[in-house]
Amino acid sequence: MFVSSATTAATATRGSPLRRLATVAAVTVLAVSGAAAATDVRFAATDLADIVSGQDLWRYDFTVLGGLGDSESVNVLFGPTDYGQLQVISADARLLPSAIDPLPSLPADGILSLFAAGTIAASDPAPAAALQFVWMGSGAPGAQPFEKLNDSFNLVATGVTSPVPEAGTGAMLAAGLAGLAWLGRRNRALVSTDRS
Repeated sequence: MFVSSATTAATATRGSPLRRLATVAAVTVLAVSGAAAATDVRFAATDLADIVSGQDLWRYDFTVLGGLGDSESVNVLFGPTDYGQLQVISADARLLPSAIDPLPSLPADGILSLFAAGTIAASDPAPAAALQFVWMGSGAPGAQPFEKLNDSFNLVATGVTSPVPEAGTGAMLAAGLAGLAWLGRRNRALVSTDRS
């Protein structure tokens, strides 16, 4: 009887909790690494000391992940009712940044444009830029929509910025996977003891 290797692997995976755990871990790693290939924009928000009474001054530190081709750009959009006085305060030398304030009277979004001054490979250190602004919304500022444009200024991707993960996130994931592996071994040991 001929049995394909795919059938054998599926049967082996179904039969062993440890192999199921290994399969889940592999799929998780592939999903996370595959997501990194797409353009992603991360941010960290910092509340600054207010210079003018009644104006809530903030700073965003943006990092562009996934690389940019020569003359491609990422535009981060800022709603006209929540943001004002956008000002680029620093940027990676590989980026040409510009900021345009929102116009509440139209209404038109404000834009932080990060234009690549050459190819930035996904494997290169991620380019970064910092933006200072006045927050007019309630609570703390959060994620913003962004768009990626190719070198002909055609829209090729859209997304929403995401906060920079806290340092402990990876450690928690590793601890959880280690705990699942330990449970799998323990259960396997109990099953083999019961069969004896």
